[in-house]
Amino acid sequence: MSDLCISLGLVVNESKTKYQSRIVSDKEFWLNGVKLERVTIYKYLGMYIGFGKIMDQITYVKNICTSRLKPLRVLSNRGNGVGIPILRSVYLATIRSIIDYSAPVLCSFSDKDLRPLELLQNEAMRVILGCPRTARIEIMRMELNFPRVTQRIRELAVSSIIRLIRQNDRHFKIIINRYVKGVPGFFTLNEYSRKLCKILNDYNVFDFCVPLPSSRLIKPWITEKVDISIEQLDLRKRDSNPLELKQLFLEKISRYPKDTAIHAYCDGSVTGCRAGLGVVIREFFEFGYSTEERISKRIGDHSSSTTAELFAIYECLKFGIHKEKSIICFVDSQSALLALNAKLPSDEEIVTKCNEYISVIKGSGYSVKFVWIPSHCGIYFNDVADELAKQGCNKESIDYATLVSMRKIKSHMARVREGWNIEIARAIMSNGSNSMSHYDYVSNNTRFTYGKSSAKYDGIVMRLKLGYKYYWEYKSGEGTPCKLCDAANSHTLQHYIMECSSLAEFRNLDDNFEQMVCFFINNNLYKNIANKFKKTDIRY
Repeated sequence: MSDLCISLGLVVNESKTKYQSRIVSDKEFWLNGVKLERVTIYKYLGMYIGFGKIMDQITYVKNICTSRLKPLRVLSNRGNGVGIPILRSVYLATIRSIIDYSAPVLCSFSDKDLRPLELLQNEAMRVILGCPRTARIEIMRMELNFPRVTQRIRELAVSSIIRLIRQNDRHFKIIINRYVKGVPGFFTLNEYSRKLCKILNDYNVFDFCVPLPSSRLIKPWITEKVDISIEQLDLRKRDSNPLELKQLFLEKISRYPKDTAIHAYCDGSVTGCRAGLGVVIREFFEFGYSTEERISKRIGDHSSSTTAELFAIYECLKFGIHKEKSIICFVDSQSALLALNAKLPSDEEIVTKCNEYISVIKGSGYSVKFVWIPSHCGIYFNDVADELAKQGCNKESIDYATLVSMRKIKSHMARVREGWNIEIARAIMSNGSNSMSHYDYVSNNTRFTYGKSSAKYDGIVMRLKLGYKYYWEYKSGEGTPCKLCDAANSHTLQHYIMECSSLAEFRNLDDNFEQMVCFFINNNLYKNIANKFKKTDIRY
């Protein structure tokens, strides 16, 4: 190790260097004349690392996050401070980010082990919403769109594993193959590896764990840009006259040389979950003679339209690489053209392959130029390419397998999680939970966005949606009169919404309790009520 570091020009800090080992041995390790200390756990970049689960990591994260609840409480000022969106953003930036950072280590812990962090998030939700401890956790979580801490940690772990596998990480590829194929050796793996495979199975993402095909990457120091021509229109395309657009771009196309260059029209199409590409290639010869090649292929399901357009470009370059001519590609997708010059394109694999072919063609002494043309304005060959792309969607077999983007993988995991949460909510309602039934009805029949009104109005609507202090707890109204009409034992939400004579002018008498709450929210009547009774605190 010392020789390797010297050869690489690296300097080792021997006092900070420790070593871990599963084997009980009297062996000693020395580095540059310094004896290394043996440790069972080691704190590295804010995470405790060892051979097993280390509860110190949970305690460490909890202590950091607990101290950050204090500023959150100050900002909330018991419901009179900043609004819910700001408090939510502060929580995500200062508290949950710490948990996210530790996810690679925390993902191996059980729900019981992670309970302290779950309780921490519950307390943060009460601070953000100003709820009492009687408020149901599941309702607060749905209102703030927060996953459980354990769900969040495991989803981040899944994303990290898929990224590693797509970068051809040998260790995780072996683990996944053993699990999927049921190889007996899987059970000899350590607990951490088995836990990761169980998480992947729970989220049903094994189909996404596909390594990227090996590709000769463009050297990072080569900064030559792809030649792209995108003409800026005086008006937005949808506001322009299609006939004028057609005439403008037909004149532009006619100015490009035909005898020394191939003209290609590329298009992609997405129908439902299917995607296809279409290419029309025109090669010109002497005496006005020309040939026409039409290509229609289907690519992997769940691909975006930009991905389909890029595969059409790739198919065009693949065809033209064997021709001793320059290539002019006419493409109606600006996002696909801009991706060719992007530093970090979302479709990195296909963009890299396109750039490889462009480099090969340029190395042969020919040029490749991309020209943007508008779609659906009557340019004949572009319309033909569009029709070919739609035909490609209808093919039975897939010609090009594509990788599902990380964005879609995260959306898939969110849908799986949402399905679990819906099942939990239904189970709670089936057990007779009035609070969950109330929230389910009101949230599905109202449309309200926090942050568009003042924090005061946000708080009122939030209380109406969550129904607290819950009207079923208040129905007895023991000893507390209504603060508006002085009716005895009537300090309940049920009374204020349905019975209080001071609010009679705001009601729709044909509605039941939940419908009346929705009526107040959807018609902004809560603002009128709050302004009329400014000096009376009826929030509690």
